[in-house]
Amino acid sequence: MQKNVYDLFDELLLQKNQILLETNGTILMKDVPKPIVKIMDIKTPSSGMSDKMNWDNLKYLDHKDEIKFVISNKKDFQWAINKIKEYYLINRILLFAPSYRKLSPKKLATWILDSGLPIRLNLQLHKLIWKNKRGV
Repeated sequence: MQKNVYDLFDELLLQKNQILLETNGTILMKDVPKPIVKIMDIKTPSSGMSDKMNWDNLKYLDHKDEIKFVISNKKDFQWAINKIKEYYLINRILLFAPSYRKLSPKKLATWILDSGLPIRLNLQLHKLIWKNKRGV
């Protein structure tokens, strides 16, 4: 969304920095330099944002990039599995994160194991750290 981000990318890459770009997938990533690791957060139906996805972004991802789904319930989980099959994402780095306070990591881990698919459980550490920092 910020036009100057491409200048920043260029400068950081010149300095030999590794860049990880996490995006919600709504803005086309065709101009993001190849060396940048892209982490695309595909919005599930319970987020209310799944219709905003730009599915063309999938063609700008390569083997080093990651695809993340935040899962709130079994319906989201099945929707994500269907998208993985529909877009042939099985050979990609797939991350499923339980939505904070909506789905337990244990339940999601069980669903992942039962699916038999190469999906990684990914906890939203920023939520856990913030919770602990606040003493909640």
